[in-house]
Amino acid sequence: MQIKIEPAWDDKTDYQTLGFKPDKSPMLPSKTIWLDLTKSEAQLLKEMHYKTRYNVRKHEIRNSKFEIIRGDKITNRQLREFYAIYRKNCRRQHFWGLDFNQLKNLLRCFEEKAWLLTTNQGGLEILIHDKIAYYSHNGASQEGKRKFVPTLLTWEAIKLAKKLGCKKFDFEGIDEKRWPGFTRFKKSFGGIEVEYRGSFSKFFWLILSCRFKEISPSL
Repeated sequence: MQIKIEPAWDDKTDYQTLGFKPDKSPMLPSKTIWLDLTKSEAQLLKEMHYKTRYNVRKHEIRNSKFEIIRGDKITNRQLREFYAIYRKNCRRQHFWGLDFNQLKNLLRCFEEKAWLLTTNQGGLEILIHDKIAYYSHNGASQEGKRKFVPTLLTWEAIKLAKKLGCKKFDFEGIDEKRWPGFTRFKKSFGGIEVEYRGSFSKFFWLILSCRFKEISPSL
């Protein structure tokens, strides 16, 4: 009945000439933050908000359980431990989120191009495609937030992406109206703000023909 298209930043197609109309209800945020990973770690730190830089330098992940696991190596136990924190985080923030099977299938799709960074107080998943690392799903306990675990895991993910040869780190969406706190968090790492072209929809009127069969009561 409907096709919805949300073009990439470099897609120059004129969708309105193809029958699409601008859609005011996008499925994804129309803005994001990009970090240039060709810069040195020192330069990336310099371009952070001073409070974020201070927390990265002052705090450490003081936890022997800190792990960086490639997607095709994640065990069911490791994934369930991360998912437990993730689900509590979603409920606390009134966010729908993924169910366990959706998260598991996402990692299966990306396999060695997915990475999970975890401690017993939080976790962060990044997905990699075409030398771009995408900030995907995350979660932290209340204690983890007090210890700046989300900030520290994000910095570890940025460093990991650099080591893997990525040229860009994409924070996967900002929205100052719906996610003001999360947006401030992402912006605090520096980078540039990128705005996509928005959403376009095309509706189709379908003629459906139905054939009814008498079903035996025994079925």
